[in-house]
Amino acid sequence: MTEPRDYIPRTLSWTNAALKTQKVRDSDIATRFSKPTIILGGSGIGKTWLMEMLGERDGLQLIRATSLLRQPDHSDFGNQRLVIDGLDEVASIKEGDPLHNVLTKLIACGKPPFILSCRSAEWKEVTGKLDIADE
Repeated sequence: MTEPRDYIPRTLSWTNAALKTQKVRDSDIATRFSKPTIILGGSGIGKTWLMEMLGERDGLQLIRATSLLRQPDHSDFGNQRLVIDGLDEVASIKEGDPLHNVLTKLIACGKPPFILSCRSAEWKEVTGKLDIADE
């Protein structure tokens, strides 16, 4: 885990449906968004540190995407919102589409709420949004 003094707070941005840029402080992500939330960023930008910081908060549980796939189906995460780090790393351990594999596991575990991180270069935006919305 990252030492708190080593973490540099940041502001994240996105473009809404009206094509307006929106911003949120990293510490407000979990309270600002209740729906599935995807954190995208380049390699080495600090997504894992952000996810570790979020995972330390009450009601949130950090789990690596590769570890989630090894959980038994029907795992009970209680009332925890999962903070799933490293979707892009799933491709190295399991055949098939990484997002599909993670969503399949989340369905098998009762569809817990989640925040997910992925390298922006690995994210398939249109199909990713549709797949998450479908589930």
